[in-house]
Amino acid sequence: MAESEGTMKGLLVKDFNILLLQKKFLGMVLMISIILLLTAEDPSFLVGYITVMCGIVTVSTINYDEFDNGNTFLFTLPITRKGYVLEKYVLVMLFSGLAWVAATLASILFSVVKLPGFDVMQGIGEAVLVFVVCMMFEFIMIPIQLKYGGEKSKVVMVAMVGIVVVLGTILKFVFEKLEGVISIDVEGLIQTLDSIGFAEWIVIVVVASVAVMMISMSVSRQIMEKKQF
Repeated sequence: MAESEGTMKGLLVKDFNILLLQKKFLGMVLMISIILLLTAEDPSFLVGYITVMCGIVTVSTINYDEFDNGNTFLFTLPITRKGYVLEKYVLVMLFSGLAWVAATLASILFSVVKLPGFDVMQGIGEAVLVFVVCMMFEFIMIPIQLKYGGEKSKVVMVAMVGIVVVLGTILKFVFEKLEGVISIDVEGLIQTLDSIGFAEWIVIVVVASVAVMMISMSVSRQIMEKKQF
């Protein structure tokens, strides 16, 4: 147990040192965030922006591990492939979580100042929802990054977004054509969704995020087990 904890700590220290190498990019993200915070009418946008950007930077540590056959050396150390995958998920949640806390505090503080009557508890709830959704996005990114590497993973992500847009357009077209042919109570469905409280939505999204994480980790482990170094 102590050995696995030491291995996890060692991997986290390695990756945090890698993240320090990207201080210019992180500094640029910070500058853009400050501008958004001072100029945007609704500073809550900042929470999602910082969380996603920090998540993308964190996932990119996989590229650094693979650079110049780095994994060949890395796995000569007492590191299992399963442990490596687990550490990446811990790193993403930890680094993105720290960024999310800082962004949420800044967003709420400026919202209280700039938006009279701002509901702090509602703002915190929305920030939690944003964090969970961002985590789902990052959980999807990890296995794609492990499978395809830096450049190819970008193409795959763009393709996935394109597929979602196309499917959405097709579904909209189908529903429009079926309207009047098949009785679809769209208004009733919308009213049902509206009746779900904000707290219930958070629970639903959290459960969905945990499911995505478990599936993502399983896929990532299979990818790592099949990799040749």
